Amino acid sequence: MPYQGNCDDDTKTWSRMEDATESTPPRRCPLKLKLIASGVASVTLVSAVYVTLGGPFIQASELKDNASPADLATNSVQPNMRPGLKPSQGLWRGTTHWPPSMAGLPEENYDPLDFKNEFGVPAHIYRSFKSPGGEALTDGESGFVKKGGILWYGFQPTDWKEAASSTFEAQLKKYAKVVQDVAPAQVMVAPGWEPDGHAAPLATGQELFGTTDDYKAFYANTVKVFKDMGVSNAIFIVDFSQKCLIDSSYCDVIPEIFPSDGSVGWLFFNIFQTADKKMYENQVKHNNAHANWDSVAQLDEFYNLFTSHQSEMGIGSIPWGLGAWGTLCQNKATPPAPLNPEDRKTFISNLGAAFASGKYPKMKAEIYFDSLYDIITPYDVTITGKGDIAHNNAVATYPTSSELVGTYEDFLNLNIFTGNDAGYHAKR
Repeated sequence: MPYQGNCDDDTKTWSRMEDATESTPPRRCPLKLKLIASGVASVTLVSAVYVTLGGPFIQASELKDNASPADLATNSVQPNMRPGLKPSQGLWRGTTHWPPSMAGLPEENYDPLDFKNEFGVPAHIYRSFKSPGGEALTDGESGFVKKGGILWYGFQPTDWKEAASSTFEAQLKKYAKVVQDVAPAQVMVAPGWEPDGHAAPLATGQELFGTTDDYKAFYANTVKVFKDMGVSNAIFIVDFSQKCLIDSSYCDVIPEIFPSDGSVGWLFFNIFQTADKKMYENQVKHNNAHANWDSVAQLDEFYNLFTSHQSEMGIGSIPWGLGAWGTLCQNKATPPAPLNPEDRKTFISNLGAAFASGKYPKMKAEIYFDSLYDIITPYDVTITGKGDIAHNNAVATYPTSSELVGTYEDFLNLNIFTGNDAGYHAKR
């Protein structure tokens, strides 16, 4: 019986469309899900639903991979089976994505396989954030790994000294077991993130997690626990904040806090556009400049910094990447002012041109922070939820910046990324 209903329905009802013919093209209509979080926040999510000739309507998030771990082990084409998780050419494209759970709906998690539905190309890396009690992978994350995607598995204890002690080992074993269970697929494991911004003496208050030595001890403890449990599919990584570009004092923390024992397999750092060109020039005029408005200027600062310290830090032979990058829709003034959309587009396009130029051979991945004030989506959504620690965990409503979608899609379709899509199960 043909599908009964229309695209205005908010119901999720479909049946086989057995009378479809070649003259009846597959239909695509949005499935609107109104998600309410006990009066705290809400998200209206529009997800694409498809019907194929002679088949059922299928949600992208319901597509399951038939590949077994054994299949993945013999297929080095899949991103998570590449040696050291290094791309065969160019860079990996990745995302941190706003989830309905950001609005207080933990049972409704983002499915990384839906990235292709939203932007037309698959994500190679999905960055996840784990915590005690939330160690397990979501169904979407498990499906993403089965399709060959690289999972960034990060956890952030806020007391490094405790995390370096035996009292934290039970928790580390829980994290290790989750990673071990998806073997032979490799996983990027991040013991904390942005440690340079959480170390004494510069960090204070809720931002202070310990000393540089405390962090390195916590990192070493994590590596040891994973090794003792026989975890062989973890690639350990370090991810630095943008603070070095705002205050040069943080640049001195980076080589001091980096574990130089050879355990780090990837180096990541972050860049964000927090001002447009006019705002930045005004900051310079008043000797109050923060990070440059242009992405290439920020990339250059970090690339030159790490190049000058690569021998000391032992990072000459490992790949580098952007662990989080984005363009904010507004600055951090009181009250905040919106950034010029054309300058935001330039931030994205200039970064793509820089990567494609071949001038940054160490760069092997980028992960867009598609959350909070950096959200870019073509979906007609309203997202209201709690921010992160950098935003004082405040509840806010975040614009979708749909005017940037075309520029972002052009970036995602650069050859430096698409060259890694061939044979990738998540592309199907």
